[in-house]
Amino acid sequence: MPAYNFQPQFVKMIQEGSKHHTIRRRRKRPTKPGETLKLYTGMRTKSCRLIMEVICTSVVPVRLLRAIGVILDGKLLSHVETVIFASRDGFPVVYDFFDFFDRYSFEVLNNELEVIYWR
Repeated sequence: MPAYNFQPQFVKMIQEGSKHHTIRRRRKRPTKPGETLKLYTGMRTKSCRLIMEVICTSVVPVRLLRAIGVILDGKLLSHVETVIFASRDGFPVVYDFFDFFDRYSFEVLNNELEVIYWR
């Protein structure tokens, strides 16, 4: 049962159901559709708490390239689609979305990320 940690800023959106996916690096043991996911906040701290358990519905490769945009499952999203995608990921401003992922190297952003969807 895969577990994912979320920063506090995303908890309310997850609980309300407006955030129903997460972008992560691929794992050695990949998450698979049908698996139960445990969503936490504060993992590895005394304040760790379970947000909810959900079922993975799909896992899709994604590339995040600020100069180009978002390539989701091989399709380059339009600017409007990128804004919607970023918003659904918890970022009302698309620039904040790309800033958040700037901590990763180009190699990771271009080859090693996936979107994990749940219901």
